[in-house]
Amino acid sequence: MMHLMLSVSSVIRCHVARK
Repeated sequence: MMHLMLSVSSVIRCHVARK
């Protein structure tokens, strides 16, 4: 579960940082 959360957090952060 930690891997999935880290992956999701990374993707969301990338999208947020891109905006």
